[in-house]
Amino acid sequence: MDEDQNRKKLAELYMLAVDQGNARAQFDLGLCYMKGTGVSKDEKKAVEFYTLSADQGYALAQHNLGTCYQRGVGVSRDEKKAVKFYTLAVDQGLASAQYNLGICYMNGIGISRDRKKAAELYTLAVDQGLAPAQYFLGVCYIHGTGVDKDEKKGVEFYMLAADQGYPKAQSGLGMCYIDGTGIEKDEKKAVELFRLAAEKKDIVAQYSLGMCYIHGQGVDKDRKRTVEYFTLAANQGFSLAQHYLGACYENGIGVEKDEKKALELYMLAANQGIDLAHQAIERLSRVK
Repeated sequence: MDEDQNRKKLAELYMLAVDQGNARAQFDLGLCYMKGTGVSKDEKKAVEFYTLSADQGYALAQHNLGTCYQRGVGVSRDEKKAVKFYTLAVDQGLASAQYNLGICYMNGIGISRDRKKAAELYTLAVDQGLAPAQYFLGVCYIHGTGVDKDEKKGVEFYMLAADQGYPKAQSGLGMCYIDGTGIEKDEKKAVELFRLAAEKKDIVAQYSLGMCYIHGQGVDKDRKRTVEYFTLAANQGFSLAQHYLGACYENGIGVEKDEKKALELYMLAANQGIDLAHQAIERLSRVK
């Protein structure tokens, strides 16, 4: 029996258990429909099965249903309902729900903004070892958001998440090493962390590596590598990378001079609100 047949058989077994009202099977079958595993992908059906499971109090289904409502996947977007279902799962101690509800409180998604409450929820998830929560609690301490500012504590939480391979934390910790924020400055260590995160396509790490290569921070100066990393981040829509890659093309830094390409990149960055890019567009327009 090949892998596809195994998946179909598993989905069939879930269906049998669903017919008996099994909450775990309802959730698992919802996952199958959400991912198209063993059945044709059908996000609406996934939501139906998540709902059946959530109505029986199954925490993972409550969480996933909250995510569907928050993102509008398989159901009309409804941020208040998302908060409702996250809260149900939080009441059962589910770490991912604690984290996502924290995100809602931090950003005022479906509920009034309350940064202190967000930090409290992140802390609950951190106590269960959830890497994204470790990272965002670190952000809270670095900036004093919802907690008293404590850069050293922020770095500690970045480290916990970075040790689990969480790319945002690796990138954030790299920035701390570059700037000496909450820890002794170490540009070589920063580059190591940026590389780890860049390999996972983290755009901040890709951009930061480009900056390291152009300024010779923790590495030998290498303009071609700068262009390489700026391009990776720019292709993912990172505005600062688009702007500085534009500057490379305008001035022939690490790449053949190409003002037309530079203008295209500046326009992409300007459309995302980068003032320097607007200035560059005006400058190139005057030259023409």
